[in-house]
Amino acid sequence: MRDLFLNNCNYSIQVKKKVWLEINGQRFFGEGRAQLFRLIQETNSINASAKAMGISFRRAWAMVKDMEDALNILLVEKKRGGVGGGSTILTPTGMELLEHYEKILKDFNTLVDT
Repeated sequence: MRDLFLNNCNYSIQVKKKVWLEINGQRFFGEGRAQLFRLIQETNSINASAKAMGISFRRAWAMVKDMEDALNILLVEKKRGGVGGGSTILTPTGMELLEHYEKILKDFNTLVDT
């Protein structure tokens, strides 16, 4: 990130930013939920993803449900456990949402950092 220097000052000022997506003025997707989606992709487990983020399993599912309710679209698919245990994966729409968010974030960072 580019530092901004003021004349005769021995400190720098940096531009900081956050990017999130809204529906009708309500946040529904940002860095925390993107992190959850990335972890679900890596682990195929919402439980392991929640633990890695330091949040409860219940909170992770609430985040997913809030997004799905806001969009009225299934973003995560869960399979009940058995002998090998259950799994959780992103649906194609969930993967698309994450990819679009990451592109927006990358483009925004490029703009701010130049």
